[in-house]
Parts: sequence; C-alpha cells; structure tokens
Amino acid sequence: MALRGAAVGLLALLTLLVPRGAPRAPAAWIVAGYTLTIAAYCVVSTPEFGQRFGVALLPLAIFAHSSPVALWLMARAFFDDGFRPRAVHGAVIAAWIAVALIFWLLIWPLGGTARIVVNIAIHAVAAGFAVLALIAAIRGARADLVERRRRLRPVFVAMSGLYMLVILGLEVAMPNGPAYPELSVLNAFGILAVSFAFAAAVLGVGAGDLFVPVPRAAEPIPLEEQRAEPDAPVDTALLGKIKASMERDRLYREEGLTIAVFALRLGATEHRVRRAINGGLGHRNFNAFLNAYRIADAKAALADPGQAEVPVLTIAMDAGFGSLGPFNRAFKAETGLTPSEFRARAMAA
Repeated sequence: MALRGAAVGLLALLTLLVPRGAPRAPAAWIVAGYTLTIAAYCVVSTPEFGQRFGVALLPLAIFAHSSPVALWLMARAFFDDGFRPRAVHGAVIAAWIAVALIFWLLIWPLGGTARIVVNIAIHAVAAGFAVLALIAAIRGARADLVERRRRLRPVFVAMSGLYMLVILGLEVAMPNGPAYPELSVLNAFGILAVSFAFAAAVLGVGAGDLFVPVPRAAEPIPLEEQRAEPDAPVDTALLGKIKASMERDRLYREEGLTIAVFALRLGATEHRVRRAINGGLGHRNFNAFLNAYRIADAKAALADPGQAEVPVLTIAMDAGFGSLGPFNRAFKAETGLTPSEFRARAMAA
C-alpha cells in the first residue's frame, strides 16, 4: 500500500507539472493523461481494493484499461513534434472504453469460457498497442535532433512498453489476481521505480526541453524557442553544406532519407549534423526538417498552372513523401488547407 501510494502521488505530481511546463505541446498533455491511467492502475490493481469496493472502482478501472492506448499515443506524440490528436484517435479511445464497459458489465459476470476468451483477446490487443509504441520509439528516436531528449524519451517509452507487456502477460496467466502476494509488491515497486525515473528526468531536463509547442497553422515558432542550446555556436560551414544539399541538390526528394544517410552524404558525423540543423535552422526533428522543404516544393507545384492536371499524389511523391496520407496531414498542419484546397485558391488568384 505504501509503494502504491507513493507511486500515485508521484504520478499525480507529474500530471500537474508536465503540462504546466509545456502548455502548448500536445505531447505534454498526452503524457499527463498516460500518467493518470497508470495512477488509476495502481489503485485498481491493489488486491484488497477489488474485494472491498467492487463495482465502485469501475471508473478507475476504465482509466487503467486505457493505459495501452495512452502509451501508444504518447509514443506517437513523443517522436513527432507536429503531432496533433485527431478524430481517429478519439474514436480509438472511445471504442476501447466501450470494449472495457462491455467486458466488465456483461462478460465478466458470466464467467466461464466466454470470460477467459474475451479477456485474452483484450489483452492481446492491449499488447498490440504496447508493441506499436515500441515501434514508434525505434523509428522516431534517430530523427530527434535534441541530444538530451533523444537519449531520454526512447528509454522511457521502452521501459513503459516492455513493463506493460510483462504485466499483460501475467494478467492473462493469473486472471484472478497475483498467485503470490510478493508479485503484487514487486509490481508496485516496479511502477514506482519507472515513475521515479521519469519524474527525475522531467524535473532535471525540464518539460520545455522535452516537448516542443505545436503552433496553429502558418504560425511558426521563433527560432530561439526551437533551439536546444540557444547560445551554442553554429558550424556555419556545415550549415552551408546542409542548405546547399536541400536547396540545390534537393536531397529531401529522396524517399526514406534518414539522418544517418544524410550525414554520410555530407561527410560529417550525425552529432554535428543534428547540432547544425537544430542550432542553425531551429528544427528539433529531422523528419520535420525534411518536410519543411517537401511542403515548400509541393506548394510551388500546386500553385503552378502548368501542373494543374498533375495528380496530388504525384506531386507528393515527387516532393519525397512516401504516401498520400502523411503528405495531406503535414500539408494541412503547415498551411491550414488540404492540398486540393490550396491548389484551388492558388489557381483562382
């Protein structure tokens, strides 16, 4: 009880401090939501509480049930500085809550095979969300241009995702609660340890460094706010090479270009390239850096009367995007318009 109480208090503190430190960053609010779901899990997973309060814990159980989805969204927001929650994300959360209500109110009282099968299926889907979070961490970590958070955020997502997979496996193996009291104590200690590690990192690094604010379309963030180290000297020679590779050679048109390949093309280390792009151009994410050039390229093509009949998909692919969906989202986030709307306005002007 003491361990769980300490974990809940620490998670509650994080829920308050993280959004306060970066109020314009969606990732900060998603992290706050995730910490709330874990705090709820700390309460509902206490063996004595389930026996004493029963259905009264249902609201907290729904919160706890949502933790895998919250982890997935947190990972998405962590590694995409332009991430904004969309209607589809809300639909996923609503569907997941509906599944939880059906299970606890209708399936659980039935018992027997039906409860076992549905419980396993729900845990399998929850594990899928945890795996998606781990994949997002693996894919997104290399693109981060800020060294301090590049080392921290993947570790936290990996710790949370792997720990969640272990807990989900144990819950399937022991659907009626821990077979040994020691497991419950160990679980409480594990949650407290992960929470303490993240709290120490947030308080040490600062939420403003971990999360970047996402402005409304066409309202760029000042360069000084984007730089990880505003006073750090900029390698002007390397910065010139970077600009030339984008503006003259148009390397951004290469689909799947990674910072490792880009650094190799420039004949520089990844660390130097990251520091130059962040310090000189104000980008905190390599993919956002590429997308800035790609969107500018696409805007020029969409506004060109000579390309009025060229499909939007072709323009997106020519600019370096791998598919239409990411292009549409990035374009609307940048301009506030869909590509088709932008083209229609440009042609009417």
